[in-house]
Amino acid sequence: MQRLERTLHDALHDASLVVLDLRWLAFMDLTGLRVILDGARFARESGRKLHLLRGASRVDRIFALTGTAETVNTVELDVELGQLSAR
Repeated sequence: MQRLERTLHDALHDASLVVLDLRWLAFMDLTGLRVILDGARFARESGRKLHLLRGASRVDRIFALTGTAETVNTVELDVELGQLSAR
């Protein structure tokens, strides 16, 4: 998890928009959730944006079960249009 934390931290310090792709993630525990929530909080507080590309239902579920789904900006990739769309 330290690698994700460091990579997300660096990306959020270097860019105004970071998209974290969860589409191929098979599993996420509370440690991963904490890293993402910390990144989302930093992004909000620093005027940056963090978008999560929607993952598998079992990954999305951890946000719903913990009541944090509304605290992150989850988007989907419209492959045909080549753009992100909020959901």
